Amino acid sequence: MDTLIPEVISAQTITTKYNIDDAWWEQFLQTSNNLTSTTVVKDVMSDTECGEMETMVVKAIREICKLKTDAYGFRAYQDGKKMNWQQLENTVFLQPPGLGESLEDWAKRIFEDKKFGLIINSGEKFSSELAQRLAIYASPLLKKMGIPLNGLHTTIFIGNYGKTPLGIHQDHTGANVIHFHLGPGGKIMYNWEEGLFKQLLNGREKADVPLEELLPHAKDYPFNRGDIYFMPWNQFHIGQSDEFSVGVTLWFDNHTRRRVLSNIFDSWKLQYVDMEDMNIIMPEKSMHELHGFQDIGAVLKMDERLKQKTFPEFLKTVYEELMYSLFSNAGWSTCPLSLTQEFAYDEDNYENLDNKIVQLLHPFRILYRHVEEEGKLHLFARGSKIEFNYHPEIVALVDKLNEGEALDISHIAHEIFSEMPKEVALYILSLLYNRRSITIVAPHESDPD
Repeated sequence: MDTLIPEVISAQTITTKYNIDDAWWEQFLQTSNNLTSTTVVKDVMSDTECGEMETMVVKAIREICKLKTDAYGFRAYQDGKKMNWQQLENTVFLQPPGLGESLEDWAKRIFEDKKFGLIINSGEKFSSELAQRLAIYASPLLKKMGIPLNGLHTTIFIGNYGKTPLGIHQDHTGANVIHFHLGPGGKIMYNWEEGLFKQLLNGREKADVPLEELLPHAKDYPFNRGDIYFMPWNQFHIGQSDEFSVGVTLWFDNHTRRRVLSNIFDSWKLQYVDMEDMNIIMPEKSMHELHGFQDIGAVLKMDERLKQKTFPEFLKTVYEELMYSLFSNAGWSTCPLSLTQEFAYDEDNYENLDNKIVQLLHPFRILYRHVEEEGKLHLFARGSKIEFNYHPEIVALVDKLNEGEALDISHIAHEIFSEMPKEVALYILSLLYNRRSITIVAPHESDPD
């Protein structure tokens, strides 16, 4: 397959200066009382930005349709009812948006004149361009506030569904939602303070209280195309979208310690447990001669270095690797689709990269650490961990890429790799390219700031 993949080339380093910069976030934090008060900021994004982000959303939907997956929380509603899997297969998945087709035109083609709503979680996974744009927007905020321990994620809301299909609800503890509204239609969010809402229920279940009884007591926050709406986690809320509109939300979540620890355990299982092992274990016969753990322990993928650690030390190691992954991915909790997943790219055909010009995908970075006792080098790129035998020339290559300049691969290999063969450099670059950490740029595109 040709290495120059059109949709990848279109994801070049973005150099446009946006309103959402360090000064903007400083003002936003003041207005929202450091992410504790609901607020609307008007006219933040230009029509061009909104149009570009809508195109990125279209791509995310196209990829979800191609994969036919709801594994990351894709939901569709029609006339107020959630569509089942068979309906998704026969309508949405079967007819993805065409290249160049607008989101609104696609929605009319699929849902005709029906009221509908789409909720897409982890949109950043299915559109690397969307992940990049939001990462650029959020970068100054992360420098000020830090990266949440469970990372960032998005939820995309699309439709003309009227009131939010989920009904009045409260987000999980610690959630902070930053809503980028792309329009074209406007939206209204109704908020109730936590204490007031419980008083209004007066011991009743939410489902038993008519919305009409509650709405007069809500604060309403209308917003339109190009506006940004923010809401902290402790607000009960419901949205209203009577006209077709698209909203992309960035979740800056400060989770509970228990939830973060659960995520660390999930990461441990992913990396250090053979989840494919299907061997059948035998029952225990005697409490005095327990043999079963030997079988259970056989699924652990732990080297001698890790086996020597105490349990808290081992968890700390997993935590550190999780942080390396988050920081390399500009805070995103999910890795983007690889080029192999999206385009059937073969990273072993690394010779196709020879004589190309590559550049780190802004604002992401490649992080690394040297595990000296094993002689290993761990690279972290867009959330993925890649392991090599340690060599200082690999470190020099990564340091050069992290400078952000557009680099001619033939020059990189010649200048940095004096001991290791050029093919090693090409292979490493192919791995990074496959994980969308670097991109191929045209010869005339130098690296602006």
